[in-house]
Order: sequence, then C-alpha cells, then structure tokens
Amino acid sequence: MRTSVAIMKTLFARAGLVLAAVLLTATASEAQGDLDLDDVIDSLTVHLDLTGDQPSQVEGLLVTFATDWNATQEKYENAEDKDGMINELKAVQGAYQDGLADVLTDQQLEDYEQLVDQIMHDIFNEVAELKLRDLQPALELSEDQVMQLKPVLGTALVDVVRLMWGNAGKKMRMPAKLKLANKLKKIQSTAKTQANEILTPEQVAKWEAMKEAAKAEE
Repeated sequence: MRTSVAIMKTLFARAGLVLAAVLLTATASEAQGDLDLDDVIDSLTVHLDLTGDQPSQVEGLLVTFATDWNATQEKYENAEDKDGMINELKAVQGAYQDGLADVLTDQQLEDYEQLVDQIMHDIFNEVAELKLRDLQPALELSEDQVMQLKPVLGTALVDVVRLMWGNAGKKMRMPAKLKLANKLKKIQSTAKTQANEILTPEQVAKWEAMKEAAKAEE
C-alpha cells in the first residue's frame, strides 16, 4: 500500500505535467491534426486579438517555456532525489506567466486565463468520461447519468490538480499538511454529494463498495 507521501508526490508530478500541457496547447484543440506551434499561435492571435509584435513575442515565450521545461525534466530523469525538480518546474512556469503579463494587456491576460481554465475543464471532463464509461456496465449508468456526472468529476479533478500544484515543492509543517488534506477532502465531499444526487441509492452503495475494494488492493 502506498504511503500518503508517495501519493502526494505522484499528484504533484501529475499536476505539473497537466498544467504544462494546458499552457502549451492553449486553443490548440481548435486546430485539426497534429499539434503545431503555428496553429497554437494562430489560434491565440484570433482568440486574444493579438496585434503587432505580440504573436512573435508569445511564440518566443512558448518556445522558451517548452525548452526549459523539457531541460529540467531531463536534468532530473535519472536523479534519485527529484524533490528539487518541482520548484524548478514551477520557476519555469512562473517565468512564462511573468512574460505573458509583460506582453499581453490586462484584458488579453484575463481572456488567456479564462481560456486555460476552459481547456483544463475540457481535458478533465474527457478523463472523467473515460472513467465513467469503465464504470457504466457495473453501475448500470444511463447515458443521461454519464453526461451529468462528467462535469462533476471533471471539475473535482481540476480542483485537485490546481490545489496540489499550488502546494507542490513547499516544505509544509503538520498544520499545513492537515489544512491541505482538509481541502482535498472538501473537494471529494462536494463531488460525492453532487454525484449522489444523480445516482440511485443502489448505485451509490455499489460504487462505494467498488472503491473500498480498490483501496484494499493498493
């Protein structure tokens, strides 16, 4: 059975990877075929109404971000102690965000952040649907139930990733760890309450039994 520390580190790492993907693929979902930087810049230019040198400046920031992110991961690829990696990755992200703040207007930056939020929810809604499709036969979920549960679980995943990444790399004392754990429990509790309103009592009981069985196997 994995320790809570190991689970936390796994969540931190996944949160960072997801946020990196979101930053690099902003509006890329509108592009067809393989992801291409030109497609990303073209989409951002339209969505954010970039003018003048802004498209080339944003492109430069994205290239630097991707280069530095990959270099940091490669640096720690064979390292036994990866604790320093999270803070270095967050520094790379911070430099990218600072660069955007210098290049974009306040309104463009707000639009960009809304776009990232939308993409994060789209990504995790799809992840949630995949999970629900796996559960659908066992829980006898109707199609309507799957579609209602999808944003509930997707939003919970987004909230967890943001919370974990926001606290990644911090040296926390026990009170801070307890506070973080309580925030995670609140996210889970909110999602559970919303899900239970969609499921029948029989489905709720069966799902809880399945989760308990899965925990026992970890």
